[in-house]
Amino acid sequence: RLGVLLMQSPRHQERIAPPDAKRALDSVQEKGSFLDVDSSPPTESLAALANRHLSRALKGFDEIGENREMAGCHYHLATLAQQELEASAGRDWTTSAQAKQSVAVRHCQKALEVFNVDSEHLREHLDVTIKLAALTATAPRKGGGSADLAAVGILAQTEVRILERVRATRGGCGLAVDLEEVIIQGTEVVAVKTLRREMGRHCQAAVAKGVPNAKVVFAQVLRNEAVDVGS
Repeated sequence: RLGVLLMQSPRHQERIAPPDAKRALDSVQEKGSFLDVDSSPPTESLAALANRHLSRALKGFDEIGENREMAGCHYHLATLAQQELEASAGRDWTTSAQAKQSVAVRHCQKALEVFNVDSEHLREHLDVTIKLAALTATAPRKGGGSADLAAVGILAQTEVRILERVRATRGGCGLAVDLEEVIIQGTEVVAVKTLRREMGRHCQAAVAKGVPNAKVVFAQVLRNEAVDVGS
């Protein structure tokens, strides 16, 4: 009953409701009853609403110089675009899809400016790189190249940089974090677990599509060898 009273009270609506809800309340009051509210669904989709709020948050964090929070917003905006692209998977690749994919890739690149391999945010760096690779795999490649192997190439390049960092900091304060993700053979660090798993997934997709050289690259991934996807 308290909830019903709050919803019916203009004074409480003014305090707790967003602008759209307040406009709706004005309309209700003109009709004379709370039950006269139009029950039709809102025209703005949940994805569009999330995009709007994240974009607003991004602008706000930019104004106060919160780079880490800005990078987080870029990551989540890329996630929204990725979800929309995945929902339309299997359809013809349109100009709209290309634009959405390009914007999402740019969001990932902006996030990586903060969550870079030399920063303290290794986990975030891995997450954003994996998303960038997944977005790369969604778009057809010019010249008929494999988007899946292009994704593997992004992951492989990131792995090389991370392993260089681990080797350079062995015995240093950053090693404990790095060791959670690396594979060690003997005394040598040879691979990053999370990235190898993602490389394997993209390789499987390439093999299923009959991409030339995909099986060779897949074998390199499984054996924790240096990965070469070619040009």
